[in-house]
Amino acid sequence: MTIIRAGLVITCLYISGLVLYSSLFIFSANQAAWAQVLKIFVASVYSLFLILPAMIAQKRNIVLRIIGYAILIICFGYIFFLVGYFRYFGFVPEITALGTGNVADVAGVLDHYWAQIFGIREIVLIAVAALILFLLSKHTLPAKSLLVLFLPCLLFSVNWVQYGAPLQSKSFGNETVIRRFGLPVFFYLSLKEDLQRTSEYLTEETAFPGNLRDDVLLIASADASTTKIDLAPVDKVVLVQIESLDNEAIDSTLNGNAVMPFVSALRNDSCLEFTNFHTVKSVGGSSDSEFSVATGLLPSSKRQSLRNANFGDIQTLYELLAAAGIDSYFAHNNNIGFYGRNHAYAQMPHLDTTFLSPEQDITEQAFAVQGLESALSASDRLFYYFFNFQSHGPYRGYSQSAGERFTVSLNASIKDHYLATMYDVDQMIADLFTLQAEDFQQGNSLFIVTSDHPSYLHSDSTLLSRSRIPTLICHSAFSGTQVANLGSTIDFFPTLLDAFDVPGADRSYAASLFSVGPRIVLFPSGKVLQQQEDGELSLKACTTACQPYFDYTDQYIRVSR
Repeated sequence: MTIIRAGLVITCLYISGLVLYSSLFIFSANQAAWAQVLKIFVASVYSLFLILPAMIAQKRNIVLRIIGYAILIICFGYIFFLVGYFRYFGFVPEITALGTGNVADVAGVLDHYWAQIFGIREIVLIAVAALILFLLSKHTLPAKSLLVLFLPCLLFSVNWVQYGAPLQSKSFGNETVIRRFGLPVFFYLSLKEDLQRTSEYLTEETAFPGNLRDDVLLIASADASTTKIDLAPVDKVVLVQIESLDNEAIDSTLNGNAVMPFVSALRNDSCLEFTNFHTVKSVGGSSDSEFSVATGLLPSSKRQSLRNANFGDIQTLYELLAAAGIDSYFAHNNNIGFYGRNHAYAQMPHLDTTFLSPEQDITEQAFAVQGLESALSASDRLFYYFFNFQSHGPYRGYSQSAGERFTVSLNASIKDHYLATMYDVDQMIADLFTLQAEDFQQGNSLFIVTSDHPSYLHSDSTLLSRSRIPTLICHSAFSGTQVANLGSTIDFFPTLLDAFDVPGADRSYAASLFSVGPRIVLFPSGKVLQQQEDGELSLKACTTACQPYFDYTDQYIRVSR
């Protein structure tokens, strides 16, 4: 009977790991389904390390018993937190990603987490934890239970030798999760990365491969000429990047009311709308857009670029603008530790950064407005980059007035919650536009609205649908015009330099969006998107000619940070 009870405890520990990794795991491309599922079961073995605090909890010494139970409760609480957190934020919040000891980073986003529990995983975890604690209080585990540590210790050594480096772990599965099997490995490597400030790079120094419009990657075309959209240099550019924006949201109505009336009107009156514009995301997720704006380079396909890049060796957009007398500002309502922004922006002395902290009791709309007001009062020539986070799932962050406008209740569909949130975002964009309206009417300001990715509520499962994002470049000289030419997030780097008439775009892979001609979109997944002469899109597998573009970025990406 004792063996049965011990086996039940061990089984419950393993189930807790299975629940955790079934939530964290991101299936890798080009692998059989059975191999994908097997990885989850293999990763779950590491949960058996929790047999150690379980055994400590049964010691006669009261202090040891308290320590054992405390470790179990903390571990299950952390697993419970991760299960919901990862589904909405898309990454494991490592110690360095949050900022060592920065509990405020977690507190600032807990509202997103609590808004979407409970699911079946959370219920299973609570039941498993309760059963384990009950059994430990009633029955003593035999010392032989410690033998179950043999398997996770064996796997730990395999993980250390074969999957410790990003190049190997990438081929095995999701790098963030697989390289950090289980909490022991997770905490060890997180602490190591926080203490290790310098390291080797992913690749050796390599030559700049040139522009992505180079003939080596283009389909042969009888006419590869480009045309230039006329635009006199401006002194001010406002770039508003919306989390999870869909083209469908701009045109939508909800219960008879327009969802984004201001953006819709602006688009039809004064903007170039790029209908084939795509986000280029890799393992860094949303932060890859910030990396590409800053550098004009493709994000690494192996490591989170923003957090692990050595920006001291990269000539950034902000450095080039500063040399021309243009001030750059970046504002984000999410705390600085997420995605390693605390590491990244500390390396950019030419960029003035502002982050909304949990202590500031203001809306994101007010935060965005205050940031632009401050920038406009301080600088005659400026680039203001605002990253909106309010529209992140589960889309229940809209105001009471928006809820009343659309008569949205708590039990409404997630799409209704999303659209109601987009109305508040639309009003924020309107406020930002108003602040620079005078310069805009005089032709001295460029106003850009884009996104880091769609909400995926309107898209299908195809790469193009899940990467296509709205992009509006607005100027008083433009009328509501659709531009079918391909574009991607790395194009913002040369486009912004072009708008200010600042040299330096030749160090970017991309081309200014004001130059209309043949171009491609290269995805970190290994796909190349090209546009045929008739305007049709063609998605093909990448050849060896594509790899130098990632290698060039990787020479600035540290293996460990």
